[in-house]
Amino acid sequence: MMVSVSTKTQTELQAEAQTQALPSPQLLTPVVAESSGEHWKWRARPRVLVTDVIHPAGRAMVRDLAASGFEVIGSDSRPVGTSLRSRYLDDYRAYSPITSPTFTEDFLRLVAEVKPDVVMPLSTKIVQLLCENGMPQAVVPPAEAFHVAFDKMRTQAECRLLGIPAPRIFELDEARDFVARGETVVVKPGTDVGGARGVFYVDKPAALEEAIAVCRSQHGEPLIQEFIPGGADSMLTAVVLFDRDTRLIAHFTTRKMRQTPHTGGNTAASVSTDDRKLVDQMMPFFEKWRWRGPAEVELKLDPRDGQAKVIEVNPRFPGYLRFPIGCGLKLPTLAVLETLGRPLPAGIGYKLDARYFEPALYLRSAAGELRHSKNKLGVIRRLFAELTGGRPRLFLDVTDPGPRIAHYFS
Repeated sequence: MMVSVSTKTQTELQAEAQTQALPSPQLLTPVVAESSGEHWKWRARPRVLVTDVIHPAGRAMVRDLAASGFEVIGSDSRPVGTSLRSRYLDDYRAYSPITSPTFTEDFLRLVAEVKPDVVMPLSTKIVQLLCENGMPQAVVPPAEAFHVAFDKMRTQAECRLLGIPAPRIFELDEARDFVARGETVVVKPGTDVGGARGVFYVDKPAALEEAIAVCRSQHGEPLIQEFIPGGADSMLTAVVLFDRDTRLIAHFTTRKMRQTPHTGGNTAASVSTDDRKLVDQMMPFFEKWRWRGPAEVELKLDPRDGQAKVIEVNPRFPGYLRFPIGCGLKLPTLAVLETLGRPLPAGIGYKLDARYFEPALYLRSAAGELRHSKNKLGVIRRLFAELTGGRPRLFLDVTDPGPRIAHYFS
């Protein structure tokens, strides 16, 4: 099943996107300066600079944009040889690691040298840099909107102000009293660090103090949040893409099947859905802050009241970007076309009930459940149902092995 199905095939939509991606007057590029003035020529293909191209999301973005006919310049903090670069790239540039004191200067210099028509960042740090430097060709939200999402305390406060369901937030003394009664709280970084890093689930006073100390030393001031009961299948996500006037271009929703660690974290397996209530629920947040570009909302369905509560808003494309692309929703292409001011293809939609797997994480999750479960036959049956249900099933892309190898050894 596919939501908002176009009568055109995916191949026809790709061809249409390529046709629509013809240069506009804004894409004129100076070639030489003579006494008669500057001479101009059309740039044959709009140039897109993509960051973090060794990461799985970056690899998926590169393939999508190349298939749509754009000139794709890849960049990453890891210098790699030609043989390990994506075969879909037109060029590759390395920048300093984001922890380097020269990172900001180096990355902005790289952008000036490449002269991209569109910049597509993936990591939170680079999104922040581009927001704060007011780069109009970058697919990022306004700076203030970014900071409201980046600061999880502000995110939660905004949700409560707008009437959007969200977990309770504890002051430290409240959390201590709560845990002393045997209740569970979640201690997490107060800002977006990605990858479920620094998240602790604690139900003992000593564990609470230790989690706070570790979080402070590694990620800054923590956020202490109410724990919402439920397994992986209660975790929901909504990916949204907005144009420069905060009009919704596309959405993509999922329900997790597996995550690692099992208490909450990276997606090991999930299924595509079309839960428009999640999108509608979040629209007041994005409209208030005049959002532009992508965002990913993570929510958890609370069995106590049936509400989907906002865990966090990530101001960037998700790490599982190849999932919506694999379902036919070309989010990177749509973002670039919007930034260039081009018409968008009609019939934007995606396949429903598709299954997405991250093989390494899935194996880790399955092995952990088998190791600790007393009903191993029941676990095996559930694993079989997960692996065989749904169409299509997205595992690995083996057509571009170079960057995968580079990612593995980095």
